[in-house]
Amino acid sequence: MLLLTGCPGTVTGPDGRTLQAASPPPPARTATREAPKPSVKPAAKAAEAPVRPVPAVAMAAAGAVAPDAIVGLDQGQTRRLLGAPSSTEEETPARVWRYADASCTLRVFFYMDVNSQDFRALSYDMKSSDNVRDADDRCFARILAQAWGDSR
Repeated sequence: MLLLTGCPGTVTGPDGRTLQAASPPPPARTATREAPKPSVKPAAKAAEAPVRPVPAVAMAAAGAVAPDAIVGLDQGQTRRLLGAPSSTEEETPARVWRYADASCTLRVFFYMDVNSQDFRALSYDMKSSDNVRDADDRCFARILAQAWGDSR
């Protein structure tokens, strides 16, 4: 008769001696194969140049920013683009911001967006005393230049 005690791997014999039990065999190893590594080397990363913002004035002069770019902007985005308005008005349900240059006026109409609960530019009105084909683009470029010239 064998009597097992609380220590694993030991057995107490009939004469009271403690005998060392044989260790259980190690778990059988199964051969595992690693997935072959692709022999294609990854392409070297090109040195990334830091992206610098292009001033709005230069973009407007190049025709990259058109007056339609203000449609959909919230008031903060419009202020960052065009600067502080010359005046503001409440024309319920709209808020109207007015920007003026020596020869033109831009009015931006903000309406409440029910999804974001923020006022967004829905339309604009531009009047210019310049009698040229691209008067709106020129007016917008001058207002941008005025805004960015004040912030530098």
